[in-house]
Amino acid sequence: MIRKDGSTAAAWLTGFSGTATYDSNVVCLNQLKSVEAIDFGFCSCNIELTVNSIVNTEGSETFSFQSSDDCYILGLWLADGYWRSSSIGLSSISEELISRFSRFLSRFVPGVSLKYRTYEVGIGQKRKSKAVHVYVNNRSLTRWFMNFRKSKLIVPRRFLIAYLAGRIDGDGHVDQKHRSGVRIAYGTEFDALRDYKILEDYKEGSVSLYRYVQAGTWVIYLRKKFLQQIVPELSVYSMKFCPVETKSEDFS
Repeated sequence: MIRKDGSTAAAWLTGFSGTATYDSNVVCLNQLKSVEAIDFGFCSCNIELTVNSIVNTEGSETFSFQSSDDCYILGLWLADGYWRSSSIGLSSISEELISRFSRFLSRFVPGVSLKYRTYEVGIGQKRKSKAVHVYVNNRSLTRWFMNFRKSKLIVPRRFLIAYLAGRIDGDGHVDQKHRSGVRIAYGTEFDALRDYKILEDYKEGSVSLYRYVQAGTWVIYLRKKFLQQIVPELSVYSMKFCPVETKSEDFS
């Protein structure tokens, strides 16, 4: 576990070992904040996973998130990620998002064949649009990504907006009429509270978090003033804020 006094510590995870060091520019999750509108009664994990590097103890591979592009992909995967016991990828109806994730996989695990699975719209199905899965069979990469789903997350401050853009492109909704601004839906309380805390640490009063009991979802709303401040940077990364044709293949 990462020591909160800022000293170097070993972070032991299933199948991995790594080292995390203190950085004054890192947004940390030290103590949970309470929100009156929600009952946050859950047991948090005792692992704080920094978006840094982790060495695979089963081989020589080292995976590391070191750019805004990487942190965007992390946010996107946490929203729309696809995984099995030894495969990792993305499920989406957006060709642009599938293309971005494909480039990421090709860069992270060069030489490994990318696999695609297409789900067409059929009679009697609830699906309204064609969906695509892109994935690779790589047990080490899968284990590394899965650790981000169940641990406290530390995102470097300089990459926080890129991470948020990935979340928005995956599970977010941008109101074109600007009535409700931007909202991001979450399926679990842990996931929602984790992002709420990250964003509040980045800028206090930046977001609101609500629980919709009947729908079984939690929703983060970006407050108007905060959204106005980050739109220029958010537009660099988010497909929903900027036309696809204006984006480069690597915005890191």
